[in-house]
Amino acid sequence: MKWELINYCELDKYASKAYSAIHNVNENQNLGDITKVNAKDLKDFDLMTWGFPCTDISICGKQQGLIDNQGNQTRSGLYYDGLRILKEKKPKVSIIENVKALTSKKFKKEFEMILSDLEKIGYNNHYKVINSKDYGSVQSRERIYIVSIRKDIDNGLFSFIDKIDNKKVMKDIVENLNENDYYLSNNKIEKIYNWKARQRPFTKVLGQNSVCPTITARGCGEYHSGMILYSDKLLDTTNCELKENPIEFIKSIHPRVLTELEAFRVMGFSDEDYYSCQNANIPSRQLYKITGNSIVVDVLYYIYLQLYKAIPDIFEDLKVISFFSGMGAFEKALDKLYSQIS
Repeated sequence: MKWELINYCELDKYASKAYSAIHNVNENQNLGDITKVNAKDLKDFDLMTWGFPCTDISICGKQQGLIDNQGNQTRSGLYYDGLRILKEKKPKVSIIENVKALTSKKFKKEFEMILSDLEKIGYNNHYKVINSKDYGSVQSRERIYIVSIRKDIDNGLFSFIDKIDNKKVMKDIVENLNENDYYLSNNKIEKIYNWKARQRPFTKVLGQNSVCPTITARGCGEYHSGMILYSDKLLDTTNCELKENPIEFIKSIHPRVLTELEAFRVMGFSDEDYYSCQNANIPSRQLYKITGNSIVVDVLYYIYLQLYKAIPDIFEDLKVISFFSGMGAFEKALDKLYSQIS
């Protein structure tokens, strides 16, 4: 059994470069701007994976939805371009990933519209909000997954698993570091705290037995509000809430930010994936960004596994197209599945 990539589609030049490096494909397979993709020009494919931008849906974003107050399509409104291509090509399966906020009361209308759109063009929808820590990941990351199976091939056997037994914690993925730039000096701690004091820059510090909170495009290793701090002095604790005198407490445990390699591991990518990107000369800041914008590979693997159990014929010579591709988490999960079933 095998699968074949038809095209990927990613506008960010560093994400495209990372995709190419990780999956060993030429960047000329990148379709670029999805709004300029003519669906009629595409080769046929069986699986379409997409995670349209969450910028205007996420609680950290503008929350304008798919259309803004002036009636203009937002970045999240690129959903309509994905739908346009799906409607034209009608692959066997579509899988969408997005932030949990899409299922919130604020965006109930949009979420129901998306499900209705997919149903109208011939798909049965199966959806679930999944926390990645329940699917084998060391990260706590809640996202909505919509698996849409074309009605003529849906046999009704697909279902999401509830959760798997998972005991992964930070000590399973952290590097052993000597003193280096990843550790925060007392001066750095004070500078950041005073600079962003009103935004509560330090809310939690992770110990070895913690799971990692949700990594964001600006939350792994840069020195700013919302960064994730880790301390190997917190040997037997879970996430430590900072309440009284946080600066002095933080100084006492001598924390550091996550390394780029640790960020890759938290998202389910391999060390080889990281080194491929490093060898491609992708800047550190961009590595953190594209990692935070990615999808947890472990979750996608278990979704694929359930789909394979339900409709194994789909995976015979599977042809795949990927939109809003990022680093290619959907494809990494496919590689993992095929290594098990081939």
